[in-house]
Amino acid sequence: MITRFLKQLTSSDKQPSSLGSMLLVLSIVQILITGGTVAFVAFRNSESATNQLKNQLRGELAKQVENELTRYFAIPHKINTLNAAAYRRGEIDVLGASTGEAQLYEQLKLFSTISFAFCGTEQGGEFFGVLRDSSQSEESFQVSFSSPATDMLRHYYQVDEQGNRGDFIRIRESLTFNSKDRLWYQAAEAAQGSAWTDVYFGFTSDLPNITASTPIYDEQGKLEAVCATDVILPQEFRLFLRNLDAGGNLDFSDRGRAFVIDRNGKLIADSTDGSLTIVEDEKQRSRFGIESDDPLIQQTSQTLLDTFKNLDQIQDPKPLTVLWENKRYLVEVLPFQDEAGLDWLIVVVVPEDGFMRNIIANINRNTQQTVWLCIF
Repeated sequence: MITRFLKQLTSSDKQPSSLGSMLLVLSIVQILITGGTVAFVAFRNSESATNQLKNQLRGELAKQVENELTRYFAIPHKINTLNAAAYRRGEIDVLGASTGEAQLYEQLKLFSTISFAFCGTEQGGEFFGVLRDSSQSEESFQVSFSSPATDMLRHYYQVDEQGNRGDFIRIRESLTFNSKDRLWYQAAEAAQGSAWTDVYFGFTSDLPNITASTPIYDEQGKLEAVCATDVILPQEFRLFLRNLDAGGNLDFSDRGRAFVIDRNGKLIADSTDGSLTIVEDEKQRSRFGIESDDPLIQQTSQTLLDTFKNLDQIQDPKPLTVLWENKRYLVEVLPFQDEAGLDWLIVVVVPEDGFMRNIIANINRNTQQTVWLCIF
């Protein structure tokens, strides 16, 4: 069509006017070609930018969880260091259970994430600590100890608001308690330094928790005692996971998921209200991700197992895609480790359509503006 129009112009008797028209048409053709080229390049660049933004934003979500876990799990080891020093000075009396509850009580009051602070000895497996009791409507604190003098049965006393020992509460007569038999003691002894236990169910609370422990050695380098701190990931942490900041690109609390698993695939925490434990053969145990009450967490956990076979293979951030209910979900898997031996995986799941809707709209708008600028 343009060729025919150009022939008409060149065959016209009005050469000056025809020449001007021809130049005008050539200019229009050049603009259209340039605009089309720019639009094509902009489209290809938008695809690349979209992929970069997808990786960047889901990586940032996983990083938020990593930073919170780092802050959260640094506290117990700092407490253990303080208590080990107090033990050496005789301010925490584990053997005689005569003093020490005031310091431990202040620590639990200061750090709401700590449920139990205690020490145990090598000599006879004695135990002494202060725990947080949240079983009643009003939170309270108790000092608990056991030794050969108590026939290794745990005795419990109330702790008042000044950190002083108060009324006798009870003796747990059903089970003896020797510190040296406990996982937290053995973990510190084996590591010969700060260590973490695996997730287990607490002796007092029967809730899933994890314990940080630190060994204490005498002047001859022999193990003398272990100080430890129990941590239970509270509801506040699950709320944090539920409300991750997606930078306005997604209402994460509505459609996103975040969860933390160990290298065996067991759930440590997640962003749902579902139970993290399950009863099997009349015993409580931690759920695996593939046993989650949430179908999307189930599917994501299964995809991880299908993709990597062994979760120990994941040593750096891994982006994945999960298909669930005919929709694509973007997944970021980030290893979380610390110097004391924590080795977990942070998993963030976001729907591709909701996650990218605003980004794609902005890119399309910018592309259109670029083309119009080329024309005008």
